[in-house]
Amino acid sequence: MNHVDFLLCTQFNKLPLEEQLEIKRLGPHRPEDFVLLQYGDMVTRTFKKDWFEKRKWLTASTNKRALFCFPCLLFGGLDSVWASIGFKDIKHLSERSAKHESSSSHLRCAMKLGLLGLPPVQNPIEDSDRLAIEEHNRLTEENRYVLDRLITCVKLCGKCETGLDGHEDTLNASLFNCIFETMCEGDTRLQRHYHSQPFFKLALSTIQDELLDCMYEVYREEVGKQLQQTQFVGVQVHEMTHVSLNARMAIILRYVVDNIPTERFLELVEVTDQSALGISEALQQVLGPLRLTEKLVAQTYDGATMLSDGKISVQTLMSLRYPNAVFVHCYSHQLNATLQQACAARIRELKVFFSDLAGFAAFFMLPTRTSALVQVSYNNIQRPRWNFQSRTINAVWDSQDAILECLDSIRTQPGWDDVTISEAYGLSMHLKDPTFLQFLHFFAEVMPEVDVLQNILQNREIDCSVVRCAVENFIANVKEVKERADTIADQAGEAKAKRRKTNTAEVMQDACDNMIAQLHSQFPNSTVPSNCGQRRLKTRKNYKVN
Repeated sequence: MNHVDFLLCTQFNKLPLEEQLEIKRLGPHRPEDFVLLQYGDMVTRTFKKDWFEKRKWLTASTNKRALFCFPCLLFGGLDSVWASIGFKDIKHLSERSAKHESSSSHLRCAMKLGLLGLPPVQNPIEDSDRLAIEEHNRLTEENRYVLDRLITCVKLCGKCETGLDGHEDTLNASLFNCIFETMCEGDTRLQRHYHSQPFFKLALSTIQDELLDCMYEVYREEVGKQLQQTQFVGVQVHEMTHVSLNARMAIILRYVVDNIPTERFLELVEVTDQSALGISEALQQVLGPLRLTEKLVAQTYDGATMLSDGKISVQTLMSLRYPNAVFVHCYSHQLNATLQQACAARIRELKVFFSDLAGFAAFFMLPTRTSALVQVSYNNIQRPRWNFQSRTINAVWDSQDAILECLDSIRTQPGWDDVTISEAYGLSMHLKDPTFLQFLHFFAEVMPEVDVLQNILQNREIDCSVVRCAVENFIANVKEVKERADTIADQAGEAKAKRRKTNTAEVMQDACDNMIAQLHSQFPNSTVPSNCGQRRLKTRKNYKVN
């Protein structure tokens, strides 16, 4: 049954399985009377039967006097010499047999012969795959549930306007951990996952950062899809200072989605070159991949130091790349902050003044210190509101005596910590400095005019003529203050001993010029209606400090 002659005339795969298994059990046929000679010019070569031991797959046919490959003979190997014709070249038997043994055709036939009769393994593999798939789906569903809870924590921090950047020991990071652990108390499923993963507690800040990156990537993809569908886009750039004290720009896009005005944060860019050219290049690098050349129809900047560097403005450089982008005054930005930044950015003395002034707002932000100020003044003043520079200026100027008395009281009375006492001493020195008082008096005269203009500009029912009139009124009033700069400097400094000669009057005049230049830059097409002069004094009269 396992003879070569029988297998040559019979299709092995057509035989019953029992006969196939019997042939496999018998193995290759090695006839005892097999003789294979190869005659040469000088010698006659003879096949030695020990080759059957060297090559277990070898078999032989007595009738054909040739060698065959047993697996290839059964399963139809591609090498016809070993599978159907027979091999007779004894001289090259060693190299030809080695080459055939390593061929893919022989290996495939040998594997089929080895697997013949073995129980099928497909069902166990299918069961194993099914169990693995079920376990994978279970873990995926579990991870999605935990991610959903983590995203909820991020959203809660966002609603509380709590930043999540920083190290593990920061207050914001601790707040995130506290929210998540509170969720675990009422959720056994989340609590089990939290305690079963030892790295989870240690790497919560890392998970938080990676989660924010993934959420931002998905968010950017969605914004990109919306930008492809919209026809017009406006960009707003907001200047801000990061916790690392590096200047950054928050880029915001505004467009319409399904007839609904939509505002989307795009990116936070660190500004290394704060010139107009550097800022415009940074903006174009972010907006370039969005392909908004024809769609960008509006641009606005929240921060006067970003508008120009004295030679050319950011909006002018942006208009060269985006010709349809019209510059629009930022409605939401407080005009007093814009003008304050314009003055501080160009005049070193005013930058120092506003930095010192910010110390009062930071110091009296705590309720205990504000209460001390009210008690010292015997409740004759209201609690100051420090959230805007104009209000800070008004509060310090109107209540400077009470503030100075409060600071001296903090330094002498027990119950205050060392940091508070040290800060109180520094602030009291500012209120005794003639230069600081001169600038404080000057801006106490100017900031009411800025607030009046700001209130007019933020009126939703305003028309162009009213805007032009309000701008001209502001410019006229600022020029009036500029003319009184020497008087203001003398009045604020006469009550204090002058320790050195100062140029505060010239600085005040330069500040007025900068404010007027900023108004001309933001409202270049303002023309004065005939009745503007009649409105000016009326506007000043109706002004009331908030």
